[in-house]
Amino acid sequence: MGVIAESMAGYAQPLIDATDGSIEQVQKALNIAMMCWNLAILPPQQREAAIEDMRARLEMGEAEFDEFRQSILNRMIRRHIDMFPGMHGALRDGGAAAPHLPWPTRTGPATSEDMGLPTKTGNHPKVGRYDPCPCGSGKKYKWCCEKKGR
Repeated sequence: MGVIAESMAGYAQPLIDATDGSIEQVQKALNIAMMCWNLAILPPQQREAAIEDMRARLEMGEAEFDEFRQSILNRMIRRHIDMFPGMHGALRDGGAAAPHLPWPTRTGPATSEDMGLPTKTGNHPKVGRYDPCPCGSGKKYKWCCEKKGR
């Protein structure tokens, strides 16, 4: 599982723990967690507007929605702020969330340098398509590593 999936699963864990373990209940818990995640990353003014829009769309009575908001929405939003404080720095002042990492300003494709990955270094000889493959398989390069995209 990737880092984002692990973060989402950890965030949703209290809702998942409250289910009976059935697929339907776990799916419902994950859907609510995703909705709360999306609410949490909104600036406070937009969050309130989205919650009011949600109130109008959900088929819940006024008291039922208020209970849902207090017991689920507000707690999960607070959980998000506690678990991912770097995403909420500018939100305290009513501004938009500051990105966790700086975004590249150019419009071309990202390079390994942009993503903090090591760049290819060293003097590797250029391999011709019909030369023996450098991996040592005994096949021609075009039928071995070139075909596999290496």
